[in-house]
Amino acid sequence: GFTGNPNDRKGCKPALRNQCTQDSQCAEADTCRLDSSSGALSCQPACDMLNCGPQAVCVANNHVAQCQCPPGLFTGDPNTSGCQAVPCVYNTDCPSHQLCNRLSHTCLDVCEEDTCGANAVCIAEDHKSVCQCPSGFKPNPLPDIECVLTEVCNPNPCHPTALCEPTPSVGHTCRCPPNHVGDPFTEGCRPEGDC
Repeated sequence: GFTGNPNDRKGCKPALRNQCTQDSQCAEADTCRLDSSSGALSCQPACDMLNCGPQAVCVANNHVAQCQCPPGLFTGDPNTSGCQAVPCVYNTDCPSHQLCNRLSHTCLDVCEEDTCGANAVCIAEDHKSVCQCPSGFKPNPLPDIECVLTEVCNPNPCHPTALCEPTPSVGHTCRCPPNHVGDPFTEGCRPEGDC
């Protein structure tokens, strides 16, 4: 049951439609196997013999069928338990201030946890946390994400009669000494009771 020219590059082919003797005689998505109804070898879709898990798809390549999760935001075992839609697979699936937790496949805020050290401010940039020191602070040389106060009161930014005190939030504050009143920034401080 073959037709064709044995001297031709294409060679001989089975005379019956879809009949085959090897996979290479079939389309790439088919495989050569025994047809239960005719009892002869024939080209049959490779995916017909494969049962994929829920939401998985069968892909045939080079006569071999394989289960895969659909492209995009799916993960799981395509062969048994199947594929599940998830919010993210890669960081780029999340907004730039978040990253993808590869275990839970959820987007998390990069600054949500205590990412930065003492007195440092977390800024989200391109799916990463960047720790910066606020005004009046400088990076601590040991853990470079922790900030320590700089010499914000040297030189004294307050009025000469006022006291300068370093503070974590704004860098420094000016206040009048005990038992003194007035404007510690520009006008100056004077003893209580003086007019």
